[in-house]
Amino acid sequence: MGNTSSVVGRECFMAAVGGNPNMATFRGDLLYEFRALPSYNLAIPVHPEVITYPKNTTQVAEIVRCAVKGNYQVQAYSGGHSYGNYGLGGADGHVVVDLKDFQKFSMDPDTHIATIGAGTNLGDLQDRLLHAGGRAMSHGSCPQVGVGGHFTIGGLGLMSRQWGTALDHVLEAEVVLANSSIVTVSETQNQDIFWAIKGAAASFGIVTEFKVRTQEIPKGAVQYTYTFSQGDVLDKVKLFKAWQSVVAKPNITRNYSTELTIFQGGIVITGSFFGTREEFHEFELENNLPIQNNGNVAYITNWLALVAHAAENYLVSIGGALLTSFYSKSVSFTIDELFTEHALVALFTYLDTAPKGSQNWWVIFDLEGGATNDVPMNATAYVHRDAVMWMQSYAVVGFEPPAFIARRFLDRLHQVVIQNRPPGPLRSYPGYVDPYLENGQMAYWGSNLGRLQSIKTLIDPKDVFHNPQSNFSVSEFALTTCNLTILICSFVYIESHTSDVVDRKLPNLEVKLVTKPFVAAGDQLKFPSIKSHAGCSRIKQYHCFDACHGSNSRLIPATTSLGSGALIMKRACSPETSPDHELRQEIPLNDERPILMSLNTPVSPPKKRSSIKCVKDGDGRDSIPPNVSQLNTSPSLAAIEAGQVEVIDHLSTISAKLKEYVRPPPKQSLPRLPIKEWIELYRRNEHPEGRHFVIHQHDHPIAGPHYDLRLQFSETSSVSWSVMYGMPGDPNSQRLNRNATETRIHCLWNHLIETASYKTGSLIIWDTGEYEILPYQMDQSGPETDDSRSEISEDSHVAPEEQISDSAKLREAFQNRKIRLRLHGTRLPKDYTIILRMDKTTDFARPIREGPKRRRRHPSRPTVPQAPSTSDSGSPSPPPGQQESSGDPTPQRSQPESQTGPARHARPDDTHTADIEIQRNNAYPGSNNTIGSIHQRRWYLSLDREASGFEPIIRNPSEGSKERGRKRTWIPKPVGQGFEPFYVHGPEAERSIITARLGRDVLDDEAVDEFVPRRGWRPVLH
Repeated sequence: MGNTSSVVGRECFMAAVGGNPNMATFRGDLLYEFRALPSYNLAIPVHPEVITYPKNTTQVAEIVRCAVKGNYQVQAYSGGHSYGNYGLGGADGHVVVDLKDFQKFSMDPDTHIATIGAGTNLGDLQDRLLHAGGRAMSHGSCPQVGVGGHFTIGGLGLMSRQWGTALDHVLEAEVVLANSSIVTVSETQNQDIFWAIKGAAASFGIVTEFKVRTQEIPKGAVQYTYTFSQGDVLDKVKLFKAWQSVVAKPNITRNYSTELTIFQGGIVITGSFFGTREEFHEFELENNLPIQNNGNVAYITNWLALVAHAAENYLVSIGGALLTSFYSKSVSFTIDELFTEHALVALFTYLDTAPKGSQNWWVIFDLEGGATNDVPMNATAYVHRDAVMWMQSYAVVGFEPPAFIARRFLDRLHQVVIQNRPPGPLRSYPGYVDPYLENGQMAYWGSNLGRLQSIKTLIDPKDVFHNPQSNFSVSEFALTTCNLTILICSFVYIESHTSDVVDRKLPNLEVKLVTKPFVAAGDQLKFPSIKSHAGCSRIKQYHCFDACHGSNSRLIPATTSLGSGALIMKRACSPETSPDHELRQEIPLNDERPILMSLNTPVSPPKKRSSIKCVKDGDGRDSIPPNVSQLNTSPSLAAIEAGQVEVIDHLSTISAKLKEYVRPPPKQSLPRLPIKEWIELYRRNEHPEGRHFVIHQHDHPIAGPHYDLRLQFSETSSVSWSVMYGMPGDPNSQRLNRNATETRIHCLWNHLIETASYKTGSLIIWDTGEYEILPYQMDQSGPETDDSRSEISEDSHVAPEEQISDSAKLREAFQNRKIRLRLHGTRLPKDYTIILRMDKTTDFARPIREGPKRRRRHPSRPTVPQAPSTSDSGSPSPPPGQQESSGDPTPQRSQPESQTGPARHARPDDTHTADIEIQRNNAYPGSNNTIGSIHQRRWYLSLDREASGFEPIIRNPSEGSKERGRKRTWIPKPVGQGFEPFYVHGPEAERSIITARLGRDVLDDEAVDEFVPRRGWRPVLH
C-alpha cells in the first residue's frame, strides 16, 4: 500500500482499463516519475493526476466517465508536441488519455479513403500511405507529431497550398464525448461536433479514429536553399522585399512553397517547386529567384526523400523530438498586412539591436494561401482562411525556463510587427499555442468563437475537456471572463468589480450573455445571484444600458471597463463618474450590431468642446450643473495631459483627436509630419531601447513661452529640459548658448500631447523624431563645466560601441553631465547637433517645499478647477519681480474674493500629497526617474557647429568698419553640408508640424477663452 497513491477514483480508472496496472499510472505512485509522459516544453512543467493508456475506444469512454465522476478535467495525448504541454492538460491535476496504442490503418482501394488511428505519428503515416497505393495527404513536416492533434487543430505543411490543411482531408471521425458516449461525426452525422473538431477538438472530446481522403503522390519536385549571411539592415530589407514580392503575387502557382528563416547567423530561404526541371527554370526566371549563383538546388523524384528533406530542415531548426525549454509565438498575415519597407526596417533594426536572452532564436515566415484559402472561414472551426503568410518566432534556452529577456524579446518583436501594419485583429495559429497570449481564444478562432462556445455549452457544459486556452461553455465563459452586457432599469454607477458593491448597486439585475456574434436585444437571462459572477477578477469589457426608455435606450460606457480603447475615469467632476447625472450618449441599440462593435463603439468628439463649469453640491463635492442636458463625454486632451483621465491606449486616443484638428498649412513651405508617419515613429520606439524625442512649444501663463526638449531614456519615461529661446539655429548668433532648465521626468506618452488649459497655456509639437547620441567633444565656446566627471569612468566596463543603444548612451552621458546628440526631426535641418552640459555651480538638488504653495493674485477671469498637471512647469524662471519665493516656477493662480467667476477651491489633501510625491521623485505618475534627474538644475544647450556641418573662417574687418581685430565666422562646409540659419519666432508664428496649428488655435479648439499669456518674450534673431 505504501507504493500506491490515494488518488480520487483510482478504483474506477483501474476498472476502466480492465485492472491492468500497466495501463494506468497515478501521481504519487513509486514509478510515477519514471512512467509519466514527458513535457515537450520544459519551460512549462505539468504533472497529471492520472495517466491512462487505453487500447480501444470503449476504454477511453470509461476513463472519461471516471474523470467526470471524480470531477477531473481530461485531455488526450497523441504525439505530445503542444508548445504549452496541453496534451498533458497544460496544468497540474488532469486526467490524460495517451493514444499511443491507437495505430489502426487501412486503405479502401476503390475510394482511396484511409482509416487512421489517432495515435499515429506523421512519420509513420507517410510511410503507410505510400505503401498502400502511392498515396499522400497534406500534413506538417515534423515526423514525431501525432495525428490526433494535428488533424484537429489545422495541419499546415509542404503540400498545404496544393491540397489544403490536414483537417480539410478529414471526412469522418470517431469521438468520445463528455457524457462517455461514442459518436461518429461527419458532414451528415452530428454536423456541429464535426464542425467543431475540425479546428478545436481538444475542447469537445477525444477523437480516436479518422477517415481521410488522400492524394496521388507528386511525380517530382525541385527543392532549393539560399543562404544570406552578411549585410546590414538595408541589405536584409532588400532581400526580404524580393522574397515577399514573389509570395505576394495573387496568381503565384500553387505548386510552389517557400519559407524564409531569420536567425543569429543570417537568413535562409528554402523553396519547393512541384514540377519538372524545365518548369522550375521557367518559374525561376519569371520571379527572379536569387539562387542562380548562391543556392543549393536538388531535383527529387522520390516522395519519401522529398518529405524527409523537409523534415530534416524542420528538425535542424526546431529540434524535433529533443525536449528543451523554449518560448514561441505566431501571427498570420493577410494580403493587406504584408510588410512595407518601413515595417521591414523596423523589424530588422529590432532584430539587430534588441537583447535576446538566447543565442538560439529564429523567426520563420511561411508562404500560405492557395488551397487553404478556398474553404470559407465559417466552414470549419479553423478560421484562418485569409492568411497568405505565417510568422513563427522561437527562443530556445536549453533546459532552464526561458529568462525574462527571451520572452520579452519575442513579445516585443511581435509588437514591432503588429504596430507597423494596418490595424486589425491579432490572429495566431492554434497549433503553435502561446500560453501567455491574452485573449488566446479570439486569436485562435476569431469569428468562429461564438459558435464554438454554443456547441461547448450543449455537449460539454461542465468543461470536462479543458486546457488553459480551450473553448469555454457560455456559462463558464461568463463566469470566467465576465464578458457581459448589463441591462438595468435605472442608471447605475458601477465603481468596483467586487461583488458586495455590485450587490448594493444592482439589486434587480438582468444579464444578457454574449452568446453569438450578433446579439438580439430580447435575449435575456436572469442569474439567481449576481454575487457569484460580479466578483470575477478577469473582467474584460462591459457596458451599462439605461433600459427604462424603451426603444430609446442609450449606451453609457462603464467607467471601469477594460475593453479595447476604453477609459478609466478618475476625475470627480465628470459625466462618466457622476452617480446621479442625466448625461447619456445617444446610441440606439442595434440588433444587427456585432457585439464587439457595440461594446467598443468609439465616440467622436466635436471640433470644439464647450467648457463645463463644476459647482459644489451640499457635501462640498464637485458635480454637474443640472441645466446641462447633453455633453460629449470623451475626455479632452487637457484632461489626459493633466492626469485627470487614465487612458488604456494613449497613442490611439490622442492620435484620433489630433486627426480632427489637422489644418491645411498656410504655406507649402511649412514642415509637416503626416499623422500616419507620426504614429509609426512613436510605435517604433515603444521599447526600452527607444530613442524618441519631442520639442514642445509651451506658451505658459507664468513662465512665458519656452520650448520643452524631451528625450526618451526608457520604455515609459523621458528626461526633460525647458529652453527659454528655443533651439539655436544660427551658427554665428551672439546668443548661441541657451539656458536649459532640467524639469520633471515625463511619461513617454507626453510626447504625443498637443493641448491647452488655463493653468498650463498652450502646447504644440514643434518638432519630433529620433535622437542619436554622439561621443562627447568639449566645446571651448561654452561656459565652464565640471570636468571632474569623465565621460566614461576608467574603472567601468563598457560594451563595444555598436552594442550600446542610444537610450543607454543617453543614460551614461546624463550621469556624466555631458550630452552630445544629433536630432533627426522634421523641422530641424539635417545633421542638427547640440550639446547639453552641466554648470558645476548648479549641480545640486533643491529643497522640497512641504507646505502648500503660495498663491498670487491676478485679475479676475473665468476658471475651471484643474487637477495637478503633468505639463512642464519647470520652465526657465520668470524675470525678477515675477519669481516666487519658493523657487517653484508654476505657482497656482488664486482669485480675489470679489471675483465673479466660480470660486477656486482649496486643493484636497490627497492632491497635495501627490504633489509632494512628484517633487520627491521628480517624476510624474506613470514615469520612473531611474536616470537620476534633479528638478531645476541648470544646464547649457548650444549648437555643435562643426558636427552640424559648419566650419570656421577667419576674416579681417573691412575698411571703415568699426570692428576691431580678426573675427571668426562659421560657414557651411563643402559638399552641401550645413544649413540656412533659422530662428524660433515664438507662439505668434510657430505652427505644429502635426496639425499646423498656432498656439491660439489650440486654445480655441480646447475652448480656453480669455487666456492671458505672459508678455515681453522676444525671439533671438541675432
